[in-house]
Amino acid sequence: ERPIKVDSIKLGENEDIREFIVQNIQPFRLETDSLLRIKVIEFDGRTYIFRDMHHVIGDRISNDLLYDKIKKAYNDEPFTTNEIQYKDYAFWVKNQQANEADYWKSKELSESGTVLMTDFERPLNMTFNGSKIAYNLDKEIIEKQARDNNTSVYKLLLLQFCVLLHKYTDESNIQIGIVTSERPHPVLKKTLGMFVNTLPFAQTLCGGDTLKETLMKTEEELANLLANQNYSIEQIVEDHNMSTNNSFNPLFGIAFVHNTVDAFDNDFEWNGSKLDLTCTIKNSPSDLTVEFDYNSDLYSFEKINGLLGHYINLIDAIGENMGRKIDDIDILSSGERERIMGMAGVKEDLKYDSILTALKEQIAKNP
Repeated sequence: ERPIKVDSIKLGENEDIREFIVQNIQPFRLETDSLLRIKVIEFDGRTYIFRDMHHVIGDRISNDLLYDKIKKAYNDEPFTTNEIQYKDYAFWVKNQQANEADYWKSKELSESGTVLMTDFERPLNMTFNGSKIAYNLDKEIIEKQARDNNTSVYKLLLLQFCVLLHKYTDESNIQIGIVTSERPHPVLKKTLGMFVNTLPFAQTLCGGDTLKETLMKTEEELANLLANQNYSIEQIVEDHNMSTNNSFNPLFGIAFVHNTVDAFDNDFEWNGSKLDLTCTIKNSPSDLTVEFDYNSDLYSFEKINGLLGHYINLIDAIGENMGRKIDDIDILSSGERERIMGMAGVKEDLKYDSILTALKEQIAKNP
């Protein structure tokens, strides 16, 4: 056990409290540091409580629970201790993992997952410099499309994101990270701890399949993953005898996340990127936003902005026509298509394969 240090700090009237907080969000040294930092800040006649918790010991709900306990303790208000502690949950999870081992051992998984072509040379060691771009979707239209297909907004947008990656990479096997969050019993709602897990979601996309057929496969694969969501990435890597690489995250470098409003109400978001690319769907009662969080040491703004634009084109194009085959879906805008045909001297709209497919054909003809 490591002691939790509480620092008391008084800021001058000319200091910026937001800048002070951002500067104090620092990496943790897991070997020596306390994994929870608390600072009591006096500023402009008010008292603020700043806490920084490493993700290995708590999720967003735990952050809120901890804040409530700190606030009550500061105000000398009584609070109850939960009857179930995280160590009890950890013991249960260990038993669950034994039951889920066969599922994950039988999965065919690649060591790095789906990888997008980078704009800059990949560093020998992973970096976490990042940036974000976002777009507001038409929430009403997408929710109607989901209802019409007897599915959820999450599953529909996950399907469309996998199709996007298929179009960009020309690969049939798409493998990305999926974030799961599970507190399987009501008594755990008040328990501090890490209940979020990220696991590899692997799906095969066939160009001759319709979107409706592919959606059914997406739903089935997702259901199987969620039924076996207590396994760990470390255990999967060990089970499959995978080699680790300092320049790649194991199993996936791209992730798809769906958050409700409660999960992203945070004024001090970290301006970095944990993976190559994370597509986050932020779903509030009034808005539906897609956010691309990308590693700026790997990708240019222009590349990710184009990727986001093609995702929007794809959402608009296939939402109402789930009977279309994947091969028949075009992610280009009309303006992009006209420019490409103009550059190639093509007068009429022709059906063409992906750029990667065309390159492979040319290499085969002229090795």
